[in-house]
Amino acid sequence: MEGETTITLSIEGKIKGIKAENFYRMLWDKSYIEYADPKPKEFKVVEQINNNTDIAYIEVSLPFPMTNRDFVQKRFHASNKDDKELELGLYDFKHNYYVLLIQSVEHPQYPVQKSPIRAEIKMNYWLIEDDPEVEGGMRFKTKVCQVLNGSLPLFFVNDLGPKMAHKNMEKMIDTYFKIFGKQ
Repeated sequence: MEGETTITLSIEGKIKGIKAENFYRMLWDKSYIEYADPKPKEFKVVEQINNNTDIAYIEVSLPFPMTNRDFVQKRFHASNKDDKELELGLYDFKHNYYVLLIQSVEHPQYPVQKSPIRAEIKMNYWLIEDDPEVEGGMRFKTKVCQVLNGSLPLFFVNDLGPKMAHKNMEKMIDTYFKIFGKQ
């Protein structure tokens, strides 16, 4: 819509040669941020709520003439096998799967500033699972809705989503192989 900077995407895929558990850890574990491409300008866990939930501050650099964006996110992760005590009502599949839920929140340590522009994650949900049909493979589903905020031309926002989704997934796979090697 005119004047809106919201991008909503749904992506599903299957990938051979990637272990679901490692991919999940790469997305969750802050120790892997060092390998990210592109690496965030800043990434900080602001508050550790429990073993499965934290609040993170992230600033990402954008190419000229755009202004950098920042996010304050509440991040939750769980595994159907490792986190049974959470009693989340997760499906009891025989294969392993992992969930990530990310949503923007406010935090007093990181109030909205003029720059960088505060972007908002309405939802970012991941289901990452072993592919029972392909040994050493994984399948995933993700739903993402983010509001970039700031002044961006409509054609740019409409063009950005699909291209960035494909490019980001390629970079995530490349990063996976940098960290874990060929499986």
